[in-house]
Amino acid sequence: MKAINGQEAYEKLQKLLIDKKDKLRIMERQVDIEVQMAYFEKGTKIKLDLPDLEHVLTKAEDLFDEDVDLEAKRTLLNQLASFEEVKCYRILEKYMKQPDKQLVDWSYLAYQESLMGIESSLTDEDMVYISSGLGGKANKLRYFVVMMTDDKLRAFSQQEQSFILKEIKYQFDKFDAEFEEHNFYNAYFMFSCLIPIDISIGELFHGFIQQINEFGALLSDNFLITNVKRMSVDEVEDFIEKRLEDGGIDDEEQTD
Repeated sequence: MKAINGQEAYEKLQKLLIDKKDKLRIMERQVDIEVQMAYFEKGTKIKLDLPDLEHVLTKAEDLFDEDVDLEAKRTLLNQLASFEEVKCYRILEKYMKQPDKQLVDWSYLAYQESLMGIESSLTDEDMVYISSGLGGKANKLRYFVVMMTDDKLRAFSQQEQSFILKEIKYQFDKFDAEFEEHNFYNAYFMFSCLIPIDISIGELFHGFIQQINEFGALLSDNFLITNVKRMSVDEVEDFIEKRLEDGGIDDEEQTD
């Protein structure tokens, strides 16, 4: 996965907002990024040699047949999603409510693609679909964040934890961002959040770090933020250790 500068990513997203402000849709469900890549890669190949609509519709019942293998169902889901047809959309909608357990995410992606196609055909304008491994809500993307103390050997005290959480939530409210679940682990803490896509991550995070540190050097200017996946404690500690060995973590490390 390519690491990109946060400012670069948001410049692209802000341009989309200007050009397609009313035509944006953010995928809300959290779907593993590898599943997303596999789905869209398969969909691209299928569209190069797509059967006619009637043939695909006659095969649609295979989705609900327990004896049909999963790969055949994946292909059928991609085929149905490739047509801007209400009949295909309704079939995908029905299957998504009771999919094979191995195809829960695949069926959701097919349903979303079909919905986008229908909306585009009705408005005669292309919709912009923004997806990430952690999903989002309305005009906000979900991020996983790791922040550290100014000294990796010093743990956050209970008083510091309470103060930091209160200040972050206050600053998030000002930007219409949402603070979600969090956990403190000695010298760092992790949390998830929802941030509007037209907000600068750098401005938001460096802003509240500065505010917090006016009352004492509590937070490092270095932090990790990603919308690809939630990292485990072991993954976070390995990441921090490797970055420290390499000479430090960048002020803002983001993957997209």
